[in-house]
Amino acid sequence: MAKNFPQIFESICLSIDLGFYYKHASKKPWSDIDGLLQNVIADALAPYDRSELITLRDYLDELLGSNDPAEVLTETWNRMKPLTAFFGDAEDGSADTGIVHVFKQVRRAIEEKLTSTE
Repeated sequence: MAKNFPQIFESICLSIDLGFYYKHASKKPWSDIDGLLQNVIADALAPYDRSELITLRDYLDELLGSNDPAEVLTETWNRMKPLTAFFGDAEDGSADTGIVHVFKQVRRAIEEKLTSTE
């Protein structure tokens, strides 16, 4: 995996991190993690245009398609010195780790935005 990542990915990660840490943490209870995650992701993606979303989608496809997406995503996430950490497994019953679940949800939200603007 390339050591450099697109600027938009770094920006999205920062937005997600700060969204969890500051903006939404007091608005929704942590017991509603899926609702909190949806709000954080929606805010993080809001300022980007179609071409930027495509760049982000393609990069996420690369990360999620790696041999060990949990390891790759954790390493990439941690390089940005985040305030938020994603531990454990996803609560949706899948075999995904928390961080893979988060970025699969980001990927899903990107696809929804892209298809809704076509």
